[in-house]
Amino acid sequence: AALARPPSEPPTTTTRMGAPYPAGHQACVAGSFVSHRGRADRSEHKNPRLEGMPVEPELLVRRWARYGKEAVGQWLARLESRGWRVFHAVPVGERGSDIDHVLIGPGGVFTLNTKTHPGASVWVGARAIMVNGHKQPYLRNSRFEAQRASKLLTEAMGRPINVGSALVILTDTFVPNLTIKQQPEGVVVLHRLNLVRHFAHRQGVLSPTEVEAIYDLARRPSTWVTGSPPAPSPGV
Repeated sequence: AALARPPSEPPTTTTRMGAPYPAGHQACVAGSFVSHRGRADRSEHKNPRLEGMPVEPELLVRRWARYGKEAVGQWLARLESRGWRVFHAVPVGERGSDIDHVLIGPGGVFTLNTKTHPGASVWVGARAIMVNGHKQPYLRNSRFEAQRASKLLTEAMGRPINVGSALVILTDTFVPNLTIKQQPEGVVVLHRLNLVRHFAHRQGVLSPTEVEAIYDLARRPSTWVTGSPPAPSPGV
């Protein structure tokens, strides 16, 4: 189904660095990442705007962003039966940043960045992403995120680990209000209708043994806090 109205405050678990994330997703507990397989709360949440209650714009933006990440996490869980491992809200470095989702499976290793734009028109080209006609830094940030994850996993593994980058764009419409003129280099742009299918069809990059070895390292918090590549240069 299309994204419904944003929930008020979904139940949360807490990562090691204290960043809240919806129940039913990965959390860092007792020094390692573990999977909470319980369903996230699917109860109906009322939109405060419809109740005549004022909502600060920044709060509403954060609420939509959080809800989008929760939805993507639920969709990615469908890949587990196909040999994929999924992490959510992975804390990286020592400044409170995190990666929305890390995917490890037969098709390789990927970082996923989720962007939710209710009521907006999104345009994707080879070198830019526009939201309502305004250029966004999503491509640059997504590439940097994947490069950083590759460096950290490579250091932990002792051999090169290539990490791909995906950007998931969500709108609040059944058919995503998203125009992909051309896929950007180094970042695959996806939406809710093709997200699971894209990864489910990727095979033959990693063996089950390799998937488990990388997963074992990725679930250790220490993997994500050592080393740091140069900051991304300006541009897309």
